[in-house]
Amino acid sequence: MKNNEDDAMSLSELYVAHEQALFPRNCGLTIKGVFLPYLDTQLSGCISSYLRHNKTTIDIDRYLVLQKSKAELEMALPHIKNEAFEYFSRLHQIAYLILEEASISQFELNQ
Repeated sequence: MKNNEDDAMSLSELYVAHEQALFPRNCGLTIKGVFLPYLDTQLSGCISSYLRHNKTTIDIDRYLVLQKSKAELEMALPHIKNEAFEYFSRLHQIAYLILEEASISQFELNQ
């Protein structure tokens, strides 16, 4: 079983690769009702926030965005091809890893 440090390193590396990749030109903007540019923006914001905050906690709003976006990607991914598949598959993997390892911030739950 991996420890959190190994997961965080893997997560960080995946996100660096994602940040360096260009948004795929040859993918449809909406696939199976999922508007991919918006999904990309939403996920990227949640991911960067999580990575900036020591990779341990996430607020409930971002957690829910990650959860919903991951489910939407699962619907869209079978219909995405080529470099777009690699791009969005990596984004899905990052969301999955965060959802598996993050604790929801208690501060946000008590408000």
